[in-house]
Amino acid sequence: MHLDAVILAGLGHELTQLLRGARLDRIFQPARGDLLFLWRKGQAIYRLYFSAATPGSWLGLVETAPENPFQAPPFCMLLRKYLLGSRLVRVEQPGGERCLTLVLEGYEEISGPSSYLLHLEFMGRRGNAVLVDHREGRILDALWRKSGEGSRALEPGALYFPPSREGRLALIELTGATIENLLAYAPAETELATLFSRKLLGLAPSTIKYLLSAAGLPPTKKVGELTTEEKNRLQEAILRLVAAVDRGELLPCLYRGEILPFPLAGEEEQTERLPSLARAIGEIFGAAASRDRREKLRAHLLAKIRTHLERAYRKREKQRQELAAAGEAETFREYGELILAFLPVIPRGARQVTLPSAVDPDRELVGPLDPALSAAENAQAHFRRYRRAKRAQAAVAAQLTKTEEEIAYLEGLCYAVETAEEETTLTEIAEEMAAQGLLPAEKTAPRTKKPSSPRRFFSRDGLLIYVGRNNRQNEEVTFRLAGPDDFWFHVRGVPGAHVILKSPSRQEPPPASLMDAALLAVHFSRAREGSKVAVDYTRRKNVRKQPHGRP
Repeated sequence: MHLDAVILAGLGHELTQLLRGARLDRIFQPARGDLLFLWRKGQAIYRLYFSAATPGSWLGLVETAPENPFQAPPFCMLLRKYLLGSRLVRVEQPGGERCLTLVLEGYEEISGPSSYLLHLEFMGRRGNAVLVDHREGRILDALWRKSGEGSRALEPGALYFPPSREGRLALIELTGATIENLLAYAPAETELATLFSRKLLGLAPSTIKYLLSAAGLPPTKKVGELTTEEKNRLQEAILRLVAAVDRGELLPCLYRGEILPFPLAGEEEQTERLPSLARAIGEIFGAAASRDRREKLRAHLLAKIRTHLERAYRKREKQRQELAAAGEAETFREYGELILAFLPVIPRGARQVTLPSAVDPDRELVGPLDPALSAAENAQAHFRRYRRAKRAQAAVAAQLTKTEEEIAYLEGLCYAVETAEEETTLTEIAEEMAAQGLLPAEKTAPRTKKPSSPRRFFSRDGLLIYVGRNNRQNEEVTFRLAGPDDFWFHVRGVPGAHVILKSPSRQEPPPASLMDAALLAVHFSRAREGSKVAVDYTRRKNVRKQPHGRP
């Protein structure tokens, strides 16, 4: 979904009425292509969010916003230098294009009154924000200095020119004569929807659909098939829309996920009226942007975790092979003892010897010998190999245990990332991974949002049940929210959530509550599709964290 010229015209009128005279209090740049403006008007605070994301640039009022970086980017610092403390005069739509201009006035101690234009562009491959000195018309800087149009310069000091129209007409410029000429010179076989898309500036397919619906014409109607009466109806519908845009008298609504300037005739049941265009855009586009950020962060974390997991799997396989090789230690000891027992019959210079096994007399062992050593010296050499193999066996076994613990931890992280439902939960996992050295540590601003909370349920008997969403919450529900006599649940040997069943007394809860907690432990684990799953449970006082262990 994109914001076209008509919707932006309505948005500009609404923002002018709502924010005229508001003071620009703070500016943030949460991401490379995003800007957040905090306006103060009386006691009210408005959060105006602009995103130049690809695709779908948008501008709207939001209630919440992403975390800000620890250090503001250069463009954000520039906006703060020139715009903080200024007041909004109006919001313009220059040329009826997909662009809104914030006209701001302020006062500077040295130069006195100041006036700046912040052009927010919504067209092209990605949007843009360009700060211009109103008096000189020169660019101070732009969010993206390369506009992608080749001839258009957005470097500081250059004059600002709007994007090229490419021969198209702005809706607000249409008159009865221009509409007649548009239809007269269009090829007869061209469909109306295609004609308006090519010749009218910045109209989305949804707006064109509304326009043709208002004239009682289908989008596939061809120019050559129009009757005189249909041309008159189409002209009247276009001019009514032009007048409504000019006066800012739109009736924005949501129709099948698209924002329309007016409801479609005959589609009232599928249409939702939008009392505030700015807040609706902020809610709809903000939720989509949040989903996009969440999925990108999820993919990034999963890629990192799987890289570490593959490395751990290879390490485990190598350690298992080393452990299997070290398992031959008893064979070296047996060789040494047999050689000592048969010293008189072993000639010097022999390369191997065949002797009966001490464990199974019916089995013979073929032991290698060093011809340069005596039989006794060969026995001592085998004993040295035995001692080295035993030491290696203990060391490799300890390393293998650590590797198994690392794999279990990474698999648990992988499950937590895969099942995370909120961006905050993923952010907490990313912070944990950075603390564990699995991600580069990044400097971030002090957290302003509340940490995510564990899930809460009630059993059939009314007992409270906590379910952790990630490792931090697993520790919280187990060691902070749970009392020593509460019950702790976890699926055996499978990554999953820690589940706490609050017990009001020292008596064991009813079987139905125990079953409810166990079912939640299964549901929030990787074994949720299993037909029969083992769940361990015990009182919380029997659960301890390994000293210096990971979360």
